Amino acid sequence: MSNPNRKQGAEPKPQKHGEPEPESHTKINWRASAIVAAIIGALGVVVVESIKLACSSASTQTVNVGLDEDRMEEKVSKAIDPVAQAVASSAEELKAHVTAELTKAQLAPKQPVPQSGDPLKAKAVEFFNAGVDAYNQGEFGQAIGHLLDSLNLDPDHAYAHNNLGTALKAKGDLDGSIEHYNEALRIDPNPASAHYNLGNALRAKDDRDGAIEHYNEALRIDPDDALAHNNLGVALRDNGDLDGAIEHYNEALRINQQNVSAHYNSGVALEAGGDLHGAIEHFNKALRINQQNVSPHYNLGNALKDKDDLDGAIEHYNEALRIDPNQAYAHYSLGCALVAKRDLDGAIEHYNEALRIDPAYSNAHVCIGLTLVVKDDLDGAIVHYNEALRIDQALVDAHYYLGCAFALKKDAAKAVAALAKAIELDESCRDKARIDTDFDAIRDDPAFRRLVERE
Repeated sequence: MSNPNRKQGAEPKPQKHGEPEPESHTKINWRASAIVAAIIGALGVVVVESIKLACSSASTQTVNVGLDEDRMEEKVSKAIDPVAQAVASSAEELKAHVTAELTKAQLAPKQPVPQSGDPLKAKAVEFFNAGVDAYNQGEFGQAIGHLLDSLNLDPDHAYAHNNLGTALKAKGDLDGSIEHYNEALRIDPNPASAHYNLGNALRAKDDRDGAIEHYNEALRIDPDDALAHNNLGVALRDNGDLDGAIEHYNEALRINQQNVSAHYNSGVALEAGGDLHGAIEHFNKALRINQQNVSPHYNLGNALKDKDDLDGAIEHYNEALRIDPNQAYAHYSLGCALVAKRDLDGAIEHYNEALRIDPAYSNAHVCIGLTLVVKDDLDGAIVHYNEALRIDQALVDAHYYLGCAFALKKDAAKAVAALAKAIELDESCRDKARIDTDFDAIRDDPAFRRLVERE
């Protein structure tokens, strides 16, 4: 599925508990445990901006009460299970939202200006200190200028190279950043901060092994560097070493129990390893230290969802959105949770909000389409499946469910064309269509039979 934003070096991200479920006007057997477990287990993150489509008005319709209970159960399960599958297929994308948090760069502090000796070196220190001040005020361009001036006067000023690397990284110049960190270490290989900063830059370049090497070197020099322990944990987690990551997060917390990033990162790693209880404990600790961080709310919501606590998940997704209403993935995850709570209109509202924020997220269109099928709005569903395919022509789910929607409308030609494309992309769709009751209305169509019976 198509993508979203990936915040990997900032502050952590959010989630929430909802109100009591309103009584439904239509008695529906929702196959609660199986369906909710499916959607909750696959809940994801990412979304797309709302496009004013012809089917938008359908989002406020109510469930068709004319269907008998068994038929409604079938429609709901057929729609919700695919939502779960669609979300699960975007699991790799979600890693960008639930990723560990890197702690910030280490800046060499201001230095006293020498009152005697080489006047050029004294001036170099003045420029260096001006660079530190500019960086701390967020004026990265000015910081770069001052630090370059310092290095023009004193090319072997290791701390100026370190700070210039940090300022260049803040401006997005990773290659320049790495060059100056390496130059700082050539002049003086012992500052732990230069190894730590180089590790951060290498990780940003996806050089995990290089990052791990320099974080370890920083810790050889300073074993109590909590920031280096935290970020080494991040790099180890990136490499799939969850036990190693947790070990270093614990070291960071031994040094500083108030380290929000280390608590958050511990939660992420424990959740990835299946320890939901431990993950929830650390997300809650992160929130006790700082309630306004989005990431712990969001991931706490995911962990609670995995424990079948939908109300708790909804509470924390909502809290994440209170802090930052423009988190598309939180709207998307909230939409999935609301589907599982039978609030179809609320789910569509949040899918659309996700689309408003990120118009290029095809999976949100697929999930709106699946939800609209439950509401008997096949035309609206088709619009959203086609919109998903406009964004990503290789989206198997969108082709397949478009075929289902046309089959439900008894339009055999269009159903077969869409299904053929899905099978072309993924052969398993052929077997799936053989038993999918959505295709019952066209099962005797010769073209459909040839397509699904072909071995």
